[in-house]
Amino acid sequence: MKKKRILFAVFTIIISILLASCTKDTTWKGIYIENNPISPLENVMRDAIKDEEINKTIYSELYSHLNDKNSGIVAIEDKVRPIIKYYNYYPLYRETVVIAVNRDLYKGPVKTWSDVLEADGKVFFSGSRREVMGSIACALGKDKPDYNSAIKYLKRINDNQKFVLDYNEEEISGCQILFLMDHEAANLILKGYNLEIIVPTDGTLYVNRGLIAPKVIELDSNKMEKELVKHGFRLIDGTYNHKLFGDLDYSNAVSLTPYVQMVYKSNMLGTEFSRQVLSEGTFGPIEGTETIILHICIIIFSMMWGTFTYGRIINENVRKNTLITSILMAFWSTVKLLKYISNKQYFFNRTFWYLYYVPIIMICILSFWTSLLVDKEMDNSKLKVIKNWTFSTGVVVLFLILTNDFHSLIFDWSFSEGVLIYKYTKLFRWILLWEILGIAVPMWIMYTKAKQLSGKKKTILPLIVGLSMMIYILLYITGRNRKISIDVTFTSAIAVITMLELLIRIDLIPTNEDYEKVFNKSSINMKITDKDGLVIYASEDVDSSSNKEEMKHRINGGYAVYYKDVEEITRLNKSIEDIINKLNYNYNKLRKEYDVREELAALLAREKIAGLVENIIEGELMSIDKRLQALDKHKEGVSEELAEISFDITKIKQISNLLMIELIKGEIKLSDMVISIDALSKSAARLGVEMDIFYNEDAYMNYNEIHYCIHWLAICIKNLSRKQASILVNIVSRNNQISINLIVDSKTVGIEELVVDNIWKAEFASILYYEDDDELRASLKIQRGERND
Repeated sequence: MKKKRILFAVFTIIISILLASCTKDTTWKGIYIENNPISPLENVMRDAIKDEEINKTIYSELYSHLNDKNSGIVAIEDKVRPIIKYYNYYPLYRETVVIAVNRDLYKGPVKTWSDVLEADGKVFFSGSRREVMGSIACALGKDKPDYNSAIKYLKRINDNQKFVLDYNEEEISGCQILFLMDHEAANLILKGYNLEIIVPTDGTLYVNRGLIAPKVIELDSNKMEKELVKHGFRLIDGTYNHKLFGDLDYSNAVSLTPYVQMVYKSNMLGTEFSRQVLSEGTFGPIEGTETIILHICIIIFSMMWGTFTYGRIINENVRKNTLITSILMAFWSTVKLLKYISNKQYFFNRTFWYLYYVPIIMICILSFWTSLLVDKEMDNSKLKVIKNWTFSTGVVVLFLILTNDFHSLIFDWSFSEGVLIYKYTKLFRWILLWEILGIAVPMWIMYTKAKQLSGKKKTILPLIVGLSMMIYILLYITGRNRKISIDVTFTSAIAVITMLELLIRIDLIPTNEDYEKVFNKSSINMKITDKDGLVIYASEDVDSSSNKEEMKHRINGGYAVYYKDVEEITRLNKSIEDIINKLNYNYNKLRKEYDVREELAALLAREKIAGLVENIIEGELMSIDKRLQALDKHKEGVSEELAEISFDITKIKQISNLLMIELIKGEIKLSDMVISIDALSKSAARLGVEMDIFYNEDAYMNYNEIHYCIHWLAICIKNLSRKQASILVNIVSRNNQISINLIVDSKTVGIEELVVDNIWKAEFASILYYEDDDELRASLKIQRGERND
């Protein structure tokens, strides 16, 4: 089953990656959506350039996923990169970083970058953040970018006025100062904002824009320039559409192109901005060689810890879980490293990002399993069900994440103003909750087990560590943490590793440390030797005297040798044999006594039943014998009396039959009584009483109830024989009550014929009478339920 689970998980991950790879150029709902936005420059160039050969050769590394047979020219608009070594760069226009002052909110003078410090309101920072920071670095460094001065400058602004980074109308309208690209400022002016555009004379930055082609191409400059100016793009010579940009002075602007070094280090500058200015920095090295060294160290640490712990822990299942946890940690760091190395490959970058979730989800599952295995293990059947359920859930979650390009159920990808963005869906929040519980629940289980074993004092440190990790994870997920930003997967893994180490320290998870000392002090009469018989370890009570038999068990690297006492073994075997014989004797004796008691009980029961039946029948027969003797003396009315005797004999026979049914089956059905009454009706016909019998459904009755009913019915029939009447017998079973209704003609029969005073009283039965002009009804009601018969 374990191999099947592992194979299934690996197969799911591989299929997910292959499916995403095969569909990366299709029009699924995911990241590769059909309506990808086309850059404004591409729209211009489609009309300006009609040469099919050119369209085929134009190439853009940044927007390669947008290229197809219908579009060949792509502008580099959301990123700035140096000229690629093997490609030709064609700059077409350039933008300028400007300062825009909202004159509705701020009246102070602004001519230089330093004047911004005098404002006291919010400052908006453009989405082209890197170019703006580069411009400030150039301005403050004069001849070359000065990153430290730029960071101090931005930090001072943020401390005094606070940056606004979200590009939305409500936020922008409340800002006094805006750091923008010139085209962004123009768009806001067109929307009605009262902005004064400032281009500081020192250090203002131009951002060159253009095309990259794999070979030299000839462009029709007249068409291109005309189209570019028509659409508001400025050319290299400074030509622009005055209606859009107004009369701005760009004469002192500095081009970005010479500062290639700044472009290479722009990511570092952005990181420092996030960390020092916005207090969103990450802990540890981020870029370059430091990143590679960091992840290699994590991989080495993970594998060393996993291997070392695997050799220490005794419980086989816990050992495997800890080893797999360390492998997943190494896998996570490997994925991070590969993502960093393949940063320019868009598809691999995204795939590695999806793979981040493999270790966090599997570490949650493994930590939960481990918490159930430490100290007292759970029942195997329950543990198997829990393992199958949690593993299946984890695989489903991973499958949804890795195939997100098909359905966008976890991450919702979209383009906004030419920039690819994503949002977390509601389903992602449920997955996030599942991950949090996957860490919190096992840590709590392990803590409670540790407290029961070692007491409160020894578990204070695990409790502090566990709570600290959980608080950090919650702060990280909710975005409250702004000082340290360690990856949540790494944090979760460290939390599990730390908790396991602490549990090992307080002996909740047994290890083989000090095994030599424990073995030597033990009294197991054993020694460990190498292959040549040299003793390595020996217990204190090891004894190899002549009256003991040496036993060897082969182990890895040698033998486990122990000794059996031959005399003691013989004595024990004899004692065991005596005990077995005594047990067999006692068993046979008890079995015979039990069989005899069973036979006696059966005989007594049969004798009791036979005596009961014999007494009943004997009493009835004696009554009939007296009546026959009386017939010999009185000859008149013999036929009527014989008919009545025949009726009584039939009644006795039917009652006897019903009694035997109860003795055999334990209870009597209502249908059995109806059969007996039907047989009784034939004898009643000889007495001149016609009977019709009906009943609605079957039910169960006991002998006392049956005997009571038939006895009352027989007396009523004898009384009615003097009237030569007809009788309707209607038996109704409903819920726990059985009613026997005798219905006769009230004109020919009176109540006295149905009143029975000479039968015994019974708590479970009652007789009711009803009379009207045409009908007389007598009802015997039997109440079923728990009672003593």
